[in-house]
Amino acid sequence: IPAARAAADIAVHNLAAEQSASARNGSAGLARLLGNEPTPVRSDVTISVDTPAAMAAAAREAVAAGFDTLKLKLADPALDVERVAEVHAALGDDRATTVLRVDANQAWTRDEAVRTLDAIANRDIDLELVEQPVVARDIDSLAYVRRNSPWPVLADESVFTADDVRRVADASAADLVNLKLLKCGGLGPARDVIAACAETGLGVLIGCMLEPAEGVAAARHLAAAATFGPLAHDLDAPWWTGT
Repeated sequence: IPAARAAADIAVHNLAAEQSASARNGSAGLARLLGNEPTPVRSDVTISVDTPAAMAAAAREAVAAGFDTLKLKLADPALDVERVAEVHAALGDDRATTVLRVDANQAWTRDEAVRTLDAIANRDIDLELVEQPVVARDIDSLAYVRRNSPWPVLADESVFTADDVRRVADASAADLVNLKLLKCGGLGPARDVIAACAETGLGVLIGCMLEPAEGVAAARHLAAAATFGPLAHDLDAPWWTGT
């Protein structure tokens, strides 16, 4: 089970960081153990799928709390365009400084995905990326969406391992990968996934699930230990769990 392996792997890495001479203090030791000086880590925040009005209110709250990247959860093509449009409108003057990304969580067919994304674009709304628009195992449909999407495609549930990265890259099915420690099995396997992404030219975001603080902390240290580009990571579990 990847989550159980991840828990053991993170515990071993934390112990090694504590024992390492490079661990000058508790907050930075793991990042240094992973190979770099720690750098600041930006995260998006998830806006859970709900009515358009409720999502707009949640978006305003998140921006007021200091987030500049919002991940909108979507689920139903009949409402998803209005969800995005209402959030976009609710941002008002903050639109210029707030990035929107969407995550369909495998909910769309490939044709629904393309129609929905085109409809969003036709509202003059810009998105940063589109996460896992179709069923994880359907790499052909993921590639179809990528070919027809106005925005980059982020693979989440389609990628657990380095071999999955290569499979997605070979199909030209995504632009980036959402790497989660509980999904891939810990920091060791995560570094293999990162290496495979570098090898195949895919970008990487570090993400998390609703998980204990130790897991999110390890993911943040991984994000802090490497250069992944300018995009915000996906490490907002503490916002939801209060940890």
